[in-house]
Amino acid sequence: MSKRKQLTFFVLFLIIVLPVIITIFLKTGKNVYRPLPYIGFKYEKAPGDTAYQSIYDTFPDFELTDQAGRKTGAKDLKGKIFAVDFIFTTCPNICPVMTSNLKSVQEEYMNDNDVRMVSISVDPEHDIVDSLASYAKKFDINKDKWFLLTGDRKYIYKLMSEKGFLITRPETPLAHSEIVELIDKEGHIRGQYKGTNPMEIDKLIEDIHALQVAYKKEKK
Repeated sequence: MSKRKQLTFFVLFLIIVLPVIITIFLKTGKNVYRPLPYIGFKYEKAPGDTAYQSIYDTFPDFELTDQAGRKTGAKDLKGKIFAVDFIFTTCPNICPVMTSNLKSVQEEYMNDNDVRMVSISVDPEHDIVDSLASYAKKFDINKDKWFLLTGDRKYIYKLMSEKGFLITRPETPLAHSEIVELIDKEGHIRGQYKGTNPMEIDKLIEDIHALQVAYKKEKK
């Protein structure tokens, strides 16, 4: 083979074959061995404890009402991995984009009982059960996999801020964020993602898988 042909072959490899190999690696590897960080406030157990170690805050106990009119909250998420965001159903910009993107998480883990999804309304006066049910129908949201929640505004804003999921401090009506959080089975925040970015949602899917692999390793 002439040097010119060799060069042509090498260039074609770089342009066509290499990107395919990288894509396959990223899709199949899923970063399963990469430990996820803990996000939030860290404190130490009191001196004298037999298990003296760093502890991170967990999301608080809470109960709200879902799109089916059920009382839903921490008890339903205990021992589950879940993703959570804050939305409102009449939002004209980021919320429908986030919800559409998160559909891929629902599809990926539809038959996985370890995984749940939660979207909490920051406009509870409008987002009553019927409004949430209509929104769920519009986006084909499964009521047993993905909870759309409503309740008292002050209570929800407290959950959203530093007393809860640490997403933002609401200072204006309908204040919300494009952030989606990943919560592990113990209630620790393990990741934050831009819900408007499909690539970030792909990373969320990979990180859920990474948590599942980590839990399986712990059982061995």
